[in-house]
Amino acid sequence: ALIVQRLCTEWPDAKEVSVRQVVLKDMSLKEQMELATKADVFITGCGGGAVTAMFLARGATAIIYFNEKGGRRENLETGLPARLDWDLFNHLSYIFVHWFPSGRMNEKVDLDLLANLVSDAMTRRRGMQ
Repeated sequence: ALIVQRLCTEWPDAKEVSVRQVVLKDMSLKEQMELATKADVFITGCGGGAVTAMFLARGATAIIYFNEKGGRRENLETGLPARLDWDLFNHLSYIFVHWFPSGRMNEKVDLDLLANLVSDAMTRRRGMQ
């Protein structure tokens, strides 16, 4: 919720910016695809919810949060980062992908960095259209 609040305060009156928080599991696949194809920036956690980012348009940005200590190998905790989908998303050449550790997602410095990244991503995307 802090991410949505931070991004809404970044562009309080901008008509061209829409910040939406959705629950993907409550949406049909068609609705998820439509949402993704229209998004300039898509912010999600790694795992199943991130799969929708595959439908982002060329030049869009996916920001994926990962659990920095949730890694597993042979069903045992490793204490390493859990970067589910890491290989897949880092090889999707038509979108820009950024990874953030979820344990710091509510810290001011990380929220400021996120806001700057989103602003840059939107500027880049609009320049491509």
